[in-house]
Amino acid sequence: MSTIPLLLEYFNSSEILKEEDAKLLLSICETRILEKGEFFIQEGEFCDEIAFVASGYFHSYYTSKIQEAITYCIVFPNDFVSAYSSFISSEKSPISIRALSKSEICVFSKKNLTKLINTNSKIQRFFSTLNEKYLIKLENRFFQLQKEDAKTRYIWLVENHPEFILNMPLKLIASYLGITPRHLSRIRTDIN
Repeated sequence: MSTIPLLLEYFNSSEILKEEDAKLLLSICETRILEKGEFFIQEGEFCDEIAFVASGYFHSYYTSKIQEAITYCIVFPNDFVSAYSSFISSEKSPISIRALSKSEICVFSKKNLTKLINTNSKIQRFFSTLNEKYLIKLENRFFQLQKEDAKTRYIWLVENHPEFILNMPLKLIASYLGITPRHLSRIRTDIN
């Protein structure tokens, strides 16, 4: 399925947007293909875009003092990706976001999106709800890392994103789970 039908389906599932609102949003989106390894945004740049991920995965990470990439989150298909703090504040991004696979996205510029949000209350409410969902997702990830053991986190990932487990290197999966690759290998051995 291509980007536009998937995005339209996502908009229609919101129960906030009417067909004409969804068409307005589609009129300002730009379909883009990112190859594996290409950046959506790099740490230190200004992020003025938000994108719907139709296919592919994105690695959102920051660089530690010892130049190690620390996973902030993974963005899966059928979700939005952005360096939100930079997008909202117009400050430099503290994170980098890179495609983990060939990815198809639908990109909205902040300028065009702001115009629509300022003139359409349904679109404004849709993006307010989207921001709330993002905050809840981050909070859930924080609690998952703090409250659940690594095995439980791994099982959740296998159950919710099995294709990700099959296609990504162990080092990245371990980073997402907040453990070492060696610990992940032990968990996989225990489960199998």
